[in-house]
Amino acid sequence: MNAPSRISHISRPRRIGRLGWFVLMMIGVGLVVVLFSIKTRALEARAKMTQLEHIVQQERAEVRMISAEIAHLENPERLSRLSKEYLGLHPVKAKQTLSLAQAVEQIPLRPKNERPESEPVVGEGAP
Repeated sequence: MNAPSRISHISRPRRIGRLGWFVLMMIGVGLVVVLFSIKTRALEARAKMTQLEHIVQQERAEVRMISAEIAHLENPERLSRLSKEYLGLHPVKAKQTLSLAQAVEQIPLRPKNERPESEPVVGEGAP
């Protein structure tokens, strides 16, 4: 008859002591602090992402504006009009062009010992 008392002693659940509850509370507080920290970082990252998206939109608008300005400035009709008006330039006519053979015949070659004035001699003109 001693057997039932042994079984009841073995199947009895263990109780958590004060130290166990304290450890569980500290784990809970730690998890709350970590969760708060992660949430704060996520909000900061979202704010930074929103700010960067706004900057990207502004840069894209500037690129579109600059592209339109370049297209206006490089307009061939505009450049032709300005070159005629300010520089007196006109389109080249067919009779003004030379073939390579004609250019060799009509343009004299420079002597080998002669150099253009724009090329300085090494050591010449040094302060």
